[in-house]
Formats: sequence, structure tokens, C-alpha cells
Amino acid sequence: MILKKNKYNFFFIIIIVNWFLFWGSINVLPIEILKFGENILRSVNALRLLMPLIMATLLIIYLTVKYRKKIKFEIKYNIVFLLFIIFFFLQVLGWVNNFSLDKIYNNSHLLILGSGSVTLVLLVYISNKEHLLKYLLFISLFIIVAVSIYFLVTTFDKDTYKNLVYFYNSLLSEKNEFTFYQDPPRITGLSRNFAILNIFNICFYFYLVKIKNSFSKIFLFLIPFMSLIIWAIQSRGSILCFFLTAILVILFQRIIPYKKKLIIFLFFIIFPIFFFQFLVYKFQDNLKFLPYKSSVMENTQKVLNFEETFYTTRVLSLKDTSGRFLIWKNLLKKYDKNRIFGYGPQADRYLINKDVIKKFGSSNASNAFIYSFICAGYFGLLVFVIINYIIIQNIFKCIFKKKIFENSNLWIIQLACANLIFFLIRALVENSFALFSIDFLVVIISLSIVNSFIFNKKLLT
Repeated sequence: MILKKNKYNFFFIIIIVNWFLFWGSINVLPIEILKFGENILRSVNALRLLMPLIMATLLIIYLTVKYRKKIKFEIKYNIVFLLFIIFFFLQVLGWVNNFSLDKIYNNSHLLILGSGSVTLVLLVYISNKEHLLKYLLFISLFIIVAVSIYFLVTTFDKDTYKNLVYFYNSLLSEKNEFTFYQDPPRITGLSRNFAILNIFNICFYFYLVKIKNSFSKIFLFLIPFMSLIIWAIQSRGSILCFFLTAILVILFQRIIPYKKKLIIFLFFIIFPIFFFQFLVYKFQDNLKFLPYKSSVMENTQKVLNFEETFYTTRVLSLKDTSGRFLIWKNLLKKYDKNRIFGYGPQADRYLINKDVIKKFGSSNASNAFIYSFICAGYFGLLVFVIINYIIIQNIFKCIFKKKIFENSNLWIIQLACANLIFFLIRALVENSFALFSIDFLVVIISLSIVNSFIFNKKLLT
């Protein structure tokens, strides 16, 4: 008995450590490995990528050798994760067809890390330890909290706070030692992080309300505050994804009366927007309206009324565009239609015209389906579409067949479904979970939780 317990503890540690390693590898380029030994920070960066690459390779080999027959036997249960691995393999074929030392040096690590993280989830399944998945989700949320707070404090321009300027262009761009010799995350990435965390807040709030826990009162302040931050950042993609997801989560709550749902929606979503715009209106003398001048702002000395402040936002400004339609058109036009397997991982960054990048500041496809087509070709796009179909199908099963929103004890399943809804929407305007990233790790762990619940695995024990 003691031997089995020790074996389980060892397995638990292996899973947790590897999950931390995969998260730690995000935003590290392979060139950092060559700089090992230059100083402490360079060495840490090198290990952040080298260790998960080694562990991912070992996990893939171990799973393939030891559990190959079991994977085939439980193919229905594992199919969606095997499709992710096939998706990455198709990008390998695309890279081989477009072989370049530069491209393998900079991008192939994403395929290994993506396959490794999927393999880790499969290992949990095959070992019948699905109840560990919720811990991986909580670890992911903890890391997102820590990273978001760190960069919010260290890389925001101080004038942002002083002048109540919209936050979209307020991140510092210099490379500093406190950012581990790496560019700070894009403001859209921080907005995405806050959206994920606030979705957790909303799901957890409803759980606490249903069990009549007084701790829920804290979330009455926390949720509107974070909604205000999401609005202030002015990332249109995150605002769209978060608000739609939040509305659906509130709407799906079966036990709460519709009148109360409306009040919650107004307080959690609408009130923060109007409150922030009131601050803009009240302190407009100190506010920098950059770069979102609209027709109401042609005269910079004009005093705005409350309604006009909304036209200074990036969301409603007609003069500001991210150029996504032009980028999509440019990529599809440049794609050689004879390429069956695409160009390999992150090929979108090489195909976009430099003039387009210079004009709009975007160097990627900003659409997961176009990214899949460019990088993995026709078959890659097909596989990615099937993956999305399975995700949507699983969400519908949880909501309408399993009726997860009628049981407060299933709030973790509700959260996982909400995360998937968020990233399904986000995939329309960002590369999102089509490549190894924060989006990908959150989707994989959320999908694994939903998948386990649908197949009646021991998830919550």
C-alpha cells in the first residue's frame, strides 16, 4: 500500500513539474540555448527551453513505446488529442518541404513543445489519474495571475496611471534584465490574461453564491474591476471574446432568475464600461487621446460630453483598424496553391509583406484557421477544423445534455467550457491555440477536463 502511494506521489510530481516546464518555455527562442553560461539570466532562459524540450521528447518516446496499444484501444477517448499531434506532424511535413536552417532554428521547437504537452495529458488519461487535471488548470491560472501582475507593475508606462490614458499603447518596449532579455508581452496578451482570470472569477462567483458562501461578496468588487481593466486596455479581440463568453456564462445559469441575471450582467459588464468612460469625461483635461482621434476630436481643445468620450476609444473609433482583412488577403494570395502541406510552423511571419507589417504592426495571420492553412496546408486546415468541431460538440454535450449549469458542484466543468468558448471566438481574430502558446495550454487542459467529464472519468474525486 505504501509502495503504491509512493508511486502515485512520484507520478503526481512528474506531471506537475513538466506542466510548469511547459509554461516556463513560453516566449523563449532557441537562440537562448547558445547563450547558456553568459550570465545567470541567460542560463535560466536557456534552461527554460532546453529542459522542456528534453522532457517533451522523453514523454513522447515513453508514451509511444509503452502505451501504443492502449492508445489504439481507447482511440475514441483520445482522438481529439491525437488530432493535435497529427496537426503538428503535418507542419513538420510543411517545414521539410520548405527546408531552411533559419526556420528549423527558430520555429520547430514549438511543434515539440506542443506535442509534449498533449502527450502529458494523454499520459494522465492512460494512467487513469484524470482528477489531476483540475490541478493543472489551477496551476495555469496561478501562473497567469503571477505573470500578469508582474508585467502590469514592471512594464506599464507610469504616465498611463497619471493621465488615465487608454492602456492599449502603454507597455514599455525596451528589453531589460527584469524581463529576462525578452520583449514584454503585447498589451493584447495581457488583456487576454485578464479576460481568462475574470471568466474564472465569474464561474467561481456563481458557485459560491449557490452554496451561500459569504466569500462571494469579494467577487462583487473584483469582477467589475477586472472588467474595467479589460475595457481600458482596449483590445477589441479580448473585449469581444470576454463579453460574449461572460454573457453566455451568465445566461446559462439555470437556477438564477432572469431578472437577477440581467442585474448581474449590468453590474459585471456594462457598469465598468460606463464608469471608466465617466472617469475619462471627468478628467479629460489630463487625458491623452492617442491614437484614437475621431471626428469629434478634430479640435483637441474641445470639451467632450459624456457620449463623445466613447468615440475616443479604440473599440468605436472608425479611424483605427488592425488591418486583419488585408493581412488575410495578402497571405492567401501569396500562398502557393500547389503546396499540399504548407510552409511549416509560423510561416505566416515570413509570408506577410513587410509593407503590411510596417503599416499595421502585425506580423502574424491573426486567424487560427488561416494560420493552420499557411503552416500545415490543406490537410492541416482540415484537421484543425475537425478539432474545432469536436470542441464545439463537447461544449454542447456538457451544456445541453449533461446540464452542467444546473449543478453548482460542476463549476470546474463550467469554467473549462467557458475557456473553450473564449478561445473558439479568439481563434477568429488571433492565431490562438493553433500553435504552442498560453492559449494552447489553457485550451488543452480545459479540453481534457471537458473530455474526461463527457466520458465519465473520475475527474472531481
